[in-house]
Amino acid sequence: MIAFPQLRLGIIPGWDGMERLSALMGHGITMRLLLTGERLSAEAARQAGLVGIVAEDARRAALEIAAALEGAAPLAIRGAKEALRALGRPSAEARQVAAEVFARLWFTEDHREAERAFAEKREATFHGR
Repeated sequence: MIAFPQLRLGIIPGWDGMERLSALMGHGITMRLLLTGERLSAEAARQAGLVGIVAEDARRAALEIAAALEGAAPLAIRGAKEALRALGRPSAEARQVAAEVFARLWFTEDHREAERAFAEKREATFHGR
């Protein structure tokens, strides 16, 4: 279950929670969820886009996601997270962050290793540099 009980606690969601929820769900649904404190099942939350995965075994699901990340460059993962977090900002600012991340990653040793590995038809070995 997921809910937003903050109003019953005498507060509102902090850390930009209302803005992020509204951007994801729209104003009307956000208003309903926040004002009523309505509980959503895990499956309803997944269908609404509040959560990405619903699993009986959360640990197993997390390990599967971690395994899927194994072949990615650590700096690129960090950069993708930075650029994705910027999507909540005005679009020009978000594009600027993505451009800066791209430029920063282009000149890394990891990117050069990935290019060499591609040309040599082998898996890249990343070192976070």
